Amino acid sequence: MVEDSLVQNVRELLVASGSEKAAILHLMDMGFSAPEADDLINKAKQGMANYEDWKKIMTIAQNAEASAKGNNDEFIEKSGEKKREVQGQISELRTMMSSLNSELDTQKPKTETKKTKQP
Repeated sequence: MVEDSLVQNVRELLVASGSEKAAILHLMDMGFSAPEADDLINKAKQGMANYEDWKKIMTIAQNAEASAKGNNDEFIEKSGEKKREVQGQISELRTMMSSLNSELDTQKPKTETKKTKQP
């Protein structure tokens, strides 16, 4: 019964890790020897009805993950380019505003206001 539970956990570990090597390394990290880990993996695979289908699904999942990461990297790169573009536009706008403010300051009539005392 305990072995059945252990084998079921190893099956779940196989699915979660995505590869036999990763599952074996994880089992070794948990204290199993390499031969024990390999034996557990083999028992777990025997109990999996469609192991070959599982391997195909894992390959598809890994490819999808790699594609998503590539798309994410591309998105980050494009976002960085867009951010630099917008920052450049903001800088240009600030320069234009500063120039306009200077121009307005020179066009203002310079009048002095006299303060008068009220009785």
